[in-house]
Amino acid sequence: MALSSTVPERVEWGIKADRIAVIVALVVGIPTVLLYTFSYSGSLIRALAALMFMGVLIIARRRPGLALLGFWVASWINLTTEVWPLLIQVIAGAWVAYTSTRFGHRFTLIASGISLAVGTVFAASISGGYFYYNYSLYGSGLQFAIMVTVIGAYLGVPWLLGLRQRSKAQIQAQRERAEDAELQRRYALEAQQTAVMEEQRLTRVAAAEAASARLARDVHDVVGHSLAVILMQAESAQYLTNTTDLHESMGNIATCARRSLGEIREVLHAARVGEPSGIATPPGGLGALLDSVQASGVDLEVTQLGQSRALPPDAETVAYRVLQEMLTNAIKHGEHGRPIAVQLTWADRLTMEVRNLDGGHTISRALHGAGISGMSHRLKAVGGSFELSRHQSADGEVVTATAWLPLRAN
Repeated sequence: MALSSTVPERVEWGIKADRIAVIVALVVGIPTVLLYTFSYSGSLIRALAALMFMGVLIIARRRPGLALLGFWVASWINLTTEVWPLLIQVIAGAWVAYTSTRFGHRFTLIASGISLAVGTVFAASISGGYFYYNYSLYGSGLQFAIMVTVIGAYLGVPWLLGLRQRSKAQIQAQRERAEDAELQRRYALEAQQTAVMEEQRLTRVAAAEAASARLARDVHDVVGHSLAVILMQAESAQYLTNTTDLHESMGNIATCARRSLGEIREVLHAARVGEPSGIATPPGGLGALLDSVQASGVDLEVTQLGQSRALPPDAETVAYRVLQEMLTNAIKHGEHGRPIAVQLTWADRLTMEVRNLDGGHTISRALHGAGISGMSHRLKAVGGSFELSRHQSADGEVVTATAWLPLRAN
């Protein structure tokens, strides 16, 4: 049987046991103390021993080690005057034998077993001679065996009972600790699963928000550009008197509207099937975009510096949509009838610059729209940047939108 150095948990009836021990100590101990204090001369030493046994009864459950020591000290004091044990000594001995193993630390448990064995042999030696009128230290072998059996049973039974209860308490405590550990493991597992589910939910929400933002940018780019061109064509058409020019303007409006509807269908299809990218870049890239804007009647002054080169698909899409938005803003907010200057510079990076005369507070309106943030977001995704500035010129206030895209070496 394993001996634990940990004190077992107190039993549920601990407080009741303490009260019973106090009552027994008072009921049995006080008459004994009074008896030896006042009835027999020279017996004050036994009265002192009785008081000590009362204290042992009271503290045995809470302080088993101290109670064990007190019991043997009181027993030695009592044996110096009389071999016959006191009744309270008998009760205290059984209670100490039980509490030492039930509630004591490992050292107390071992000490109680050794001391009770030695005490049994010593008490049997003395008591055997007392009962059989033999005052030698050792009586006959039979007398000694009988007394060892009686005293050993008297002290050993409660000692073994306490050891059994201690073992049961330890097993129960281990079972409860194992159950608590399993419960904590389940809680930790549930918490981990909850955290994973929450992370997955946040990932889905972030993906949905990103898809929504991408859809909003694509719709804004397509619809904004098309409507700006259509609006300019419609405003110009009302001043046309030549039927041929009017038909050409209406044709440009219809072409732009059909192209816009086609691109919107691509955007919605991509959003519906969950494709990561939005609209594919129309054939021809930046050159085709500039040509289509010029064909719609917008006066563009295009300058290219450096040798143009093919762009990676992601950078090509970004460059196309950013230039489209820059032209849209120039058409919408620039002064009508004035040319829009477009400069493309090919070096270690592609620089796209669009300049136009301000038609009235261009920057203040543009900064609060979705176009600037959309262009900045697109460029940032490929390592680029965007800047909007204005300066005075002889013709008026010039607004300059500049975008930079890094180019990978071929």
